[in-house]
Amino acid sequence: MRGVSVCEYKSIEFMLMCDAEPTPIVEPRKKELFRVMSPLSKENLTMSTYYKQCFTVLGLSAVLFVSACSSMKAPAKTEVAVSAAAVDTAAAAGATEFAPVEMNLAREKMTLARKALATKDYEKAIDLANQAEADAKLAQTKAASAKAQAAAQAVQDDVQVLREELIRANTNK
Repeated sequence: MRGVSVCEYKSIEFMLMCDAEPTPIVEPRKKELFRVMSPLSKENLTMSTYYKQCFTVLGLSAVLFVSACSSMKAPAKTEVAVSAAAVDTAAAAGATEFAPVEMNLAREKMTLARKALATKDYEKAIDLANQAEADAKLAQTKAASAKAQAAAQAVQDDVQVLREELIRANTNK
């Protein structure tokens, strides 16, 4: 049995690293030594062609990633605008008076969302805008709840006054 040459060893090592299937080696000193089966297309490729394919795929992936990030601009602006409207609606509903902590949180997160939008960190802007909208809705719900409790208490007070008047009217007879 003959020994394995350094070139053959490096070729086998490369193929194992790439999960590639070897093709028959005809002449060890020629380029065929470095032929591998491409795991993507299953056709014979030289190392330089294989690397070209890898770099092409990586380049296309980078282009898709960049275009995906730039396409987040419109949804981010929309999300920030919707959240700003929710904060304004909550403030108009009296949330500043009845739920000041939640309103302050909503306003702070809206400020951070606008800053993230200005720095083109669209994912962070969307996340902060959603948080601000949730805080604003919570503040608005707490305000509505506080107003309802105040109205219920006013009705209870009116009922108590009416009972006292009935008791006084019955005792005077």
